[in-house]
Parts: sequence; structure tokens; C-alpha cells
Amino acid sequence: MKNIGYQNQLSQLVDNTLLHLYIDCAESGRFVPPHKRNDILIQHLKPKIKDDRYRYVKKEIKQFISIGRKPKLDLEQSLLELKDIKIDPTAEVSDAQR
Repeated sequence: MKNIGYQNQLSQLVDNTLLHLYIDCAESGRFVPPHKRNDILIQHLKPKIKDDRYRYVKKEIKQFISIGRKPKLDLEQSLLELKDIKIDPTAEVSDAQR
């Protein structure tokens, strides 16, 4: 049961975080460079570490914040890749594994 809660929380976290980023960028009306996007995402994720609702994905939130703080890494791209994996988990599975 914990695994289902973990997957749901991680999926919701990624979706809500990306949605927050896109709404914030749309409100600015200008181009938002990747380092500013990372800052927006970090500010959104930091309070979620202490929130008890995200207790199953606390480790992942800390990893996302760590990725966002590194200057050469793109947190938005990492979240999009994770979202693609979560949407279709059987995409990379071979016929023998099915």
C-alpha cells in the first residue's frame, strides 16, 4: 500500500510543481531563463519538505532541490523526464519482462 501512496504522491508533486512553474512564467510575460526557473521550483519545493502530506517523497524533494541548486543542471527537464517515465512505466519494458 505504501508503494501506491508513493507513486501517487510523486506523480502529484511533479504535476503540481510543473504547473506552478508554468503559471509563474506565464504571469511574468517575459522569457524566464533556466536558472530563474530553477529558483522558482526550489522556492515551491522547499516548504514541501516539512509538510507531512509529502512524507513518502521527502527524499525525492530533497534530491530535486539539490538538482535545482547546481548551475549546470535543469530541474524542469528532470521533472519532465520523470513525468514521462511515470506516465508510461511499460514503455522501456521488453516483451520478456511483461
